[in-house]
Amino acid sequence: MYLDERKYESLLIYKGFEICALKVACPTDGEAMGYVIDDEFFSGCNYSHPEEAMKAITAEIKAGKIKKKEIEEW
Repeated sequence: MYLDERKYESLLIYKGFEICALKVACPTDGEAMGYVIDDEFFSGCNYSHPEEAMKAITAEIKAGKIKKKEIEEW
């Protein structure tokens, strides 16, 4: 896991990429109440809904910027 697993919980895996959310988020401390993709390529990106994260993964795969992860890579 690229993200700190003490802070993030994996909710689902889409095309080999884990979509996660903070276990506890405090917006007053600057923590985002959204979803993130557990991969360095998507570092700094935050999504309002899991579907948005899934669309981002699909778009980057189609653009050839990333590859779908195989089971061995998880």
